[in-house]
Amino acid sequence: MPPEQRRTARARLDCPVTLMRRRGNPVTGHTEDLGPGGARIVVDRPLSIDEEVAFALELGAGLQVDGRARVLRQQGLRVYALRFEALATSATEAITGAMTRVA
Repeated sequence: MPPEQRRTARARLDCPVTLMRRRGNPVTGHTEDLGPGGARIVVDRPLSIDEEVAFALELGAGLQVDGRARVLRQQGLRVYALRFEALATSATEAITGAMTRVA
Protein backbone atom coordinates (compact mmCIF):
# COMPACT_ATOMS: atom_id res chain seq x y z
CA MET A 1 0.00 0.00 0.00
CA PRO A 2 1.48 3.36 -0.90
CA PRO A 3 2.27 5.50 2.17
CA GLU A 4 -0.37 8.08 1.20
CA GLN A 5 -3.09 5.43 1.63
CA ARG A 6 -2.01 4.42 5.14
CA ARG A 7 -4.09 5.67 8.02
CA THR A 8 -1.13 5.85 10.40
CA ALA A 9 2.54 6.76 10.04
CA ARG A 10 5.31 4.16 9.99
CA ALA A 11 8.96 4.23 11.04
CA ARG A 12 11.81 2.01 9.89
CA LEU A 13 12.27 -0.23 12.91
CA ASP A 14 13.90 -3.65 13.07
CA CYS A 15 12.23 -5.44 15.99
CA PRO A 16 11.98 -9.19 16.65
CA VAL A 17 8.46 -10.56 16.26
CA THR A 18 6.89 -13.95 16.92
CA LEU A 19 3.58 -14.91 15.33
CA MET A 20 1.36 -17.60 16.81
CA ARG A 21 -1.02 -19.30 14.42
CA ARG A 22 -4.22 -21.12 15.29
CA ARG A 23 -2.39 -24.34 14.41
CA GLY A 24 1.25 -25.18 14.09
CA ASN A 25 4.48 -23.85 15.49
CA PRO A 26 5.23 -20.17 16.09
CA VAL A 27 6.71 -18.20 13.18
CA THR A 28 9.67 -15.93 13.96
CA GLY A 29 10.89 -12.88 12.11
CA HIS A 30 11.45 -9.14 12.40
CA THR A 31 9.84 -5.89 11.35
CA GLU A 32 11.09 -3.71 8.49
CA ASP A 33 8.78 -0.88 9.41
CA LEU A 34 6.30 -0.37 12.19
CA GLY A 35 3.43 1.91 13.15
CA PRO A 36 0.44 1.85 15.48
CA GLY A 37 -1.74 0.47 12.69
CA GLY A 38 0.50 -2.29 11.39
CA ALA A 39 3.90 -3.42 10.21
CA ARG A 40 5.87 -4.86 7.33
CA ILE A 41 7.54 -8.05 8.52
CA VAL A 42 10.05 -10.59 7.25
CA VAL A 43 9.41 -14.11 8.56
CA ASP A 44 11.09 -17.51 8.30
CA ARG A 45 8.02 -19.34 6.92
CA PRO A 46 5.22 -18.47 4.49
CA LEU A 47 1.98 -16.91 5.75
CA SER A 48 -1.49 -16.96 4.20
CA ILE A 49 -3.20 -13.79 3.03
CA ASP A 50 -6.10 -12.85 5.36
CA GLU A 51 -4.70 -15.14 8.08
CA GLU A 52 -5.25 -13.86 11.62
CA VAL A 53 -2.34 -14.34 14.02
CA ALA A 54 -1.44 -13.44 17.57
CA PHE A 55 1.89 -11.63 17.85
CA ALA A 56 4.56 -10.76 20.38
CA LEU A 57 6.67 -7.79 19.32
CA GLU A 58 9.91 -6.91 21.15
CA LEU A 59 10.42 -3.12 21.18
CA GLY A 60 13.69 -3.21 23.14
CA ALA A 61 14.57 -2.35 26.75
CA GLY A 62 12.47 -5.32 27.90
CA LEU A 63 9.28 -3.88 26.37
CA GLN A 64 6.99 -6.38 24.62
CA VAL A 65 3.72 -5.64 22.85
CA ASP A 66 1.19 -8.43 22.34
CA GLY A 67 -1.87 -8.38 20.14
CA ARG A 68 -3.64 -9.75 17.10
CA ALA A 69 -2.95 -8.94 13.46
CA ARG A 70 -4.24 -9.84 10.02
CA VAL A 71 -1.96 -10.62 7.05
CA LEU A 72 -3.00 -8.18 4.31
CA ARG A 73 -0.63 -9.02 1.46
CA GLN A 74 2.70 -10.48 0.48
CA GLN A 75 5.25 -7.87 -0.60
CA GLY A 76 8.20 -10.09 -1.47
CA LEU A 77 9.79 -13.40 -0.57
CA ARG A 78 8.52 -13.95 3.00
CA VAL A 79 7.79 -10.22 3.39
CA TYR A 80 4.23 -9.44 4.50
CA ALA A 81 2.07 -6.46 5.44
CA LEU A 82 0.20 -6.84 8.73
CA ARG A 83 -2.70 -4.78 10.05
CA PHE A 84 -3.02 -4.74 13.82
CA GLU A 85 -6.48 -5.61 15.09
CA ALA A 86 -7.80 -3.75 18.16
CA LEU A 87 -4.54 -3.05 19.98
CA ALA A 88 -4.73 -2.03 23.62
CA THR A 89 -4.09 1.68 24.24
CA SER A 90 -0.89 0.80 26.12
CA ALA A 91 0.38 -1.17 23.10
CA THR A 92 -0.37 1.70 20.71
CA GLU A 93 1.45 4.11 23.04
CA ALA A 94 4.46 1.78 23.28
CA ILE A 95 4.71 1.53 19.49
CA THR A 96 4.33 5.29 19.08
CA GLY A 97 7.07 5.80 21.69
CA ALA A 98 9.41 3.44 19.84
CA MET A 99 8.75 5.32 16.59
CA THR A 100 9.59 8.63 18.29
CA ARG A 101 12.92 7.28 19.53
CA VAL A 102 14.10 6.54 15.96
CA ALA A 103 12.77 9.74 14.38
